[in-house]
Amino acid sequence: MSEEECLADVNGFAKEYGFEDIHPLLVKGALISRDPTNFASVPGMTEDEKVAIANETLHKWRQPRVLYFTIILCSIGAAVQGW
Repeated sequence: MSEEECLADVNGFAKEYGFEDIHPLLVKGALISRDPTNFASVPGMTEDEKVAIANETLHKWRQPRVLYFTIILCSIGAAVQGW
C-alpha cells in the first residue's frame, strides 16, 4: 500500500467514525504500521514516542508484575476447575 493510499484510508476512517480529534495519532500509527523498522523517520514523532516504540520492540516482555500474577492466578483457577 502506498503512503497516499494509507493516508486516504486513515482520513476516511477518521471521518466515518468521528475520530477527527485523534487524527494526527491515527496518521502516525498508520505510517508506522506501513514500515515498522523505520518508525523513527515518521514525520511528527516526538522523542518520547520514539523511545516508547523502541522499548516495545526491545523489551516486549516488560509488563507489570500484577499482570503476570493475574495470568498465573487465572491459569491455576482454570486448571483446578477443570479437574
